[in-house]
Amino acid sequence: TEQASSLPSRLSSGASELGSITVSLLEHLIAAITVLTLTFFLLLDGRGMFQRGTVRLPVPERERARRVGVRVAEVVRAYVSVNLVLAIAAGVLTWGFLEIEGFHLAVPMAVLMAFLDLIPLIGLTIGGFAVAVVLVIDGGPGDAIVWLAIFLIYQQLQDRVIQPLMYKGGALKVNPAVAIVAVIVGANLAGVLGALLAIPTVA
Repeated sequence: TEQASSLPSRLSSGASELGSITVSLLEHLIAAITVLTLTFFLLLDGRGMFQRGTVRLPVPERERARRVGVRVAEVVRAYVSVNLVLAIAAGVLTWGFLEIEGFHLAVPMAVLMAFLDLIPLIGLTIGGFAVAVVLVIDGGPGDAIVWLAIFLIYQQLQDRVIQPLMYKGGALKVNPAVAIVAVIVGANLAGVLGALLAIPTVA
């Protein structure tokens, strides 16, 4: 009787929480579609938009603004390209290991790893431990331990060697030591967003 009398309030609370979750999901979906749409149009006519936006400036300032704009575009393009390559590499490593182990969720886990690796600082770690948890649940502790050993070695190589060297090449031209310090400072100042913006800002 006591439980039955409290049931309506529980149902009301549950419905409210479900409504909040649904609204939040829709907001994030709309935001993602908006970002993708804006990205498409900026890629399509970004250069022309920038030139039209600076055409009213006096000639010296106009040329300087355009040089700065081109440099910023090159830096952002190089930064995004490096992160995409590293994310794909992490996904391929995950897929290769799980395929060798005969694990039936190799492709979904590889996609998840690649997606999470796009999150600076913590993404790769979250992805690696997520794969380990799935292996413990649906595989075996031995598989999870082997994966963690391989993953931790790869993570150290990517964070300490591969990523800084890739940042040094191409349009970024950021010294590896400077890149590491920039990410640490950015993360301490503004968390994940600071880590995300650190390398392009330094470049």
